[in-house]
Amino acid sequence: MLSLETHHLFAGKKLQHKFAQGPEDHLFLLCLAPYTATEHGIEATLLFIHKDGNTPKNNFVLIVVLQISESTDIVGIIIKCLQLFTTNFEPIVEIIKKELTQLPIQDLPWVPCVDSYLYKHRDKLHCFSTQWFRPNPLCCKQHNQHKLCRSSKLYTSGSLDVSLEPVSYLFLQGQVLLSECNKRWPSLSEHQSSLKDSRYLEVGIAFAPHSSIEDMLPAGTCSALAEVEGERQHVLHTDISLEKLEEIMLPKAVDYLHKNAKATVHQMFWKSEHGTAYIQVEKASIGTLRTSMRTSVTVGGARKRKLLQRQDEDVGSQPNVLSQFLNLWVAHAPLQLRGSIVDWIQKETESQLAAQQLHLKF
Repeated sequence: MLSLETHHLFAGKKLQHKFAQGPEDHLFLLCLAPYTATEHGIEATLLFIHKDGNTPKNNFVLIVVLQISESTDIVGIIIKCLQLFTTNFEPIVEIIKKELTQLPIQDLPWVPCVDSYLYKHRDKLHCFSTQWFRPNPLCCKQHNQHKLCRSSKLYTSGSLDVSLEPVSYLFLQGQVLLSECNKRWPSLSEHQSSLKDSRYLEVGIAFAPHSSIEDMLPAGTCSALAEVEGERQHVLHTDISLEKLEEIMLPKAVDYLHKNAKATVHQMFWKSEHGTAYIQVEKASIGTLRTSMRTSVTVGGARKRKLLQRQDEDVGSQPNVLSQFLNLWVAHAPLQLRGSIVDWIQKETESQLAAQQLHLKF
């Protein structure tokens, strides 16, 4: 259990590990790194990536940020949080649970966090993300823990028993096969022709259980789901639970992308009296996914070794997907943080371009 290893995090060390299964384009990347903030204490970021060029629907990016103590069961908390997103991510959740619980934690390498430009750049990301998603570092601590099942209006089944007090935010991205959507929701099959070039949908959810609400909810409601177009929001549903949200977000996205042929992404925003979720559904073709995976993982000779070496070096850094997420949602971040976010995105883009030009020389 990772709870037995938190003393490494308090000592300023990070865990980073890459492991392959089967062919060389089937990789798991895992990192667990500490961050120290005066108000938030010690926080840890877990990054878990699966890349499989042959089976894109099993690919995922998982990022979880949580406050830790010496007794924190990091794996247990993460697995409980993932129970919230099993409707559309069930195969991915099962892979994550299996891999995390079977890892030989005691044998994995822990290394000092290097005080480099890259580390400081990622630290800035962590700083404004925490201010955005957990502005009050003491949220829910007064009540020891915050359980979703206690808010009956939001969580209809009452069956969830998930302690979210340590969690600042969770980001999960994966691919969903469009044909599977049609099987689950037969009414969507009529949209298949308009999305014929997008066999997969790339679905991302950022969930912040302690975020505050800047704009008020509609009068008399405890939660709302809004459709996002630019900086505008249009309320679609009120008093909607996370469970119900999981059931309707893909049908709504497919319908939107069908009616708006030029659109490549659909955004929704769930807000409640306590917590928010940001949802984005993007068109993605199997060819594009395979190309991107193989370009980054399976290339020949010395260049391949260089890229794999860079993956080892960067396994502790958040993937490009976070830059894409921030680009889409910066207009909805707290006003006082938008300048910092835009500046970070610009520096991240410059860093990625410089790295690409460097590696093209080899």
